[in-house]
Amino acid sequence: MKTIIIFAGAASIYGLADIKAASKNSDFALQFVETPEMAKYISSDDLKEVSVKNDIKDEDSIVVPLNEYWVTWCKKNVKRCRISTKAFKASRSKKYLADCMMQHGLPSNRYEITSNVKKIVSDKQKVYIIKPDNQYSGHGVKIISALNYHNIDKYLIDASIVDEKVKKVLDITASPSICFEFIDGVEYSADVFFFQGKISVVRVCKKYRTIIDNAPCVLAYVLEEPTELIRRYLELWCNALFDYDNISFGQFDFISPTSVSNVLVPIDFSCRVGGGISELLRYHGGNLYRDSLEVLFGEKCIANKGNFQNVFQLNFIPNTMGTLINDNFLINDLQAIKLKKLGDRIDRLDPSANNRLAICLGDNFSEAYYKKIKDRLLIGSQYIKHDEV
Repeated sequence: MKTIIIFAGAASIYGLADIKAASKNSDFALQFVETPEMAKYISSDDLKEVSVKNDIKDEDSIVVPLNEYWVTWCKKNVKRCRISTKAFKASRSKKYLADCMMQHGLPSNRYEITSNVKKIVSDKQKVYIIKPDNQYSGHGVKIISALNYHNIDKYLIDASIVDEKVKKVLDITASPSICFEFIDGVEYSADVFFFQGKISVVRVCKKYRTIIDNAPCVLAYVLEEPTELIRRYLELWCNALFDYDNISFGQFDFISPTSVSNVLVPIDFSCRVGGGISELLRYHGGNLYRDSLEVLFGEKCIANKGNFQNVFQLNFIPNTMGTLINDNFLINDLQAIKLKKLGDRIDRLDPSANNRLAICLGDNFSEAYYKKIKDRLLIGSQYIKHDEV
């Protein structure tokens, strides 16, 4: 009898029939589940493969979470999944992730006692970045330096605020603020699939960031082939977080510091797939999720690997608050996929993927191209009407 594996959070991936077909000759039977709230975002073809529900009763299955709702579900039903306590803890605590890396002798994002940070930055010794320890999607992230250290108390309070939706999804009541050392360098994100000691890289994206209201915001993602250095560090991080018999996806954000060569530092992790780039992965042309499951199926999948020739996603980000009055976002001949509609309120400026106004997809990304168009991705008063005082 085949072992049933349920991918919970099916709206986070695509090509479900293709993935299911790829497992036909394996020892596993794949099923897909999604909540009613998220199922409305699934394509009609994929929805045919999905059971829509908020709970999973089948106790003979192994549940693999794909989004934060189902990570929480797995934490509450730990016997129904194969994810280590360390991986769960690191998914909900950036501080624990840093501690875990240090315990394994790996580079980590150092943090400082909050009461010491104001003096350190006022003396121009270092730059820090405030983050809520156990939230997601960029809420409350602020860079603190000698230029704005007088705002640190406000930033710490703001980062600790947890809205009701987040409390429900993450099953938390509070979110302590942590001051991490700001690492100057190139940031990446990656998804991996871990299966009984084996690791398959789903995708790697290089991020191009800018600072808006003292927060680092991503203006572009570029899909890249993982280098040997990235593969090696992903394997080291997974082995530090997962137990041998675990079955889980893992999403890492990490930085290649400018101050040292051949070193990568993880700054965030969750035992799910990454969000905010689903359109980019579809545009890539293959099915990266299917391909990554080759370690699960025991043989390499025969699949379209797609295009890695500098495929990119551009994010239109607001740099002012108010009401959206113009959504004619244009970058050369690229068509914008609009994520906000006219009349929508822009109430905050932060790195959250939910704060994007639109995205564009394209090929043949280059540094020169990015320099030409990056300022046009910052959306100001031409598009957003300020509130009248």
